[in-house]
Amino acid sequence: MNIDLSAIDQIEDVKMMAHKAFEFGIPDSEYARVLDLAGEMLRQRRLFWLDRSPRLLFDEEMDCHWVQFRIAVSPEDAADMTGELISLLVEADLDRLPINVSFYGALHEDGSLETADAN
Repeated sequence: MNIDLSAIDQIEDVKMMAHKAFEFGIPDSEYARVLDLAGEMLRQRRLFWLDRSPRLLFDEEMDCHWVQFRIAVSPEDAADMTGELISLLVEADLDRLPINVSFYGALHEDGSLETADAN
């Protein structure tokens, strides 16, 4: 079956991430647990990410997946949330996986939202 995926945002990053996850031999369920913790934090605060999808990247130099959720909070609150997520990952023994998940605060002091990029 030939499915055209060219219109999907970040498709090359997604392909690289899937390939590397397989190469690392880490089950999908472990990555899912990390993302579930981030999702639970968003649900508790009744927040949604602002873009069509989280920002995805595979850092080849560090051999690490990066997932960033752009949300309607201040940069300071996003940093606090990222710190809280790190603590939860340590508690759940998920801090050694090659994945970095963070929150990006897009809310300006005046209450306006930062304009989205091409994501």
